[in-house]
Amino acid sequence: MARYVVPPKYETIVKCRKCGTLYVPDSTHASWHTFEDCPHCGYYGNKKKDTIPLWKYNIIKWFRGGFKNA
Repeated sequence: MARYVVPPKYETIVKCRKCGTLYVPDSTHASWHTFEDCPHCGYYGNKKKDTIPLWKYNIIKWFRGGFKNA
């Protein structure tokens, strides 16, 4: 299973192709071309092209309402 939802810097962030969940995979499958299954929907086909950079993650998080004023 994925280790956490909010990733630290320099980690691979995957956006699930099926449901759009953002997660940091624990490992890759034996083929080294696919990541572990999505923790939300279980989709197994997420590949290298489904990764996103940290800046894009921050924009998605902002649009989803993740940045709150403390």
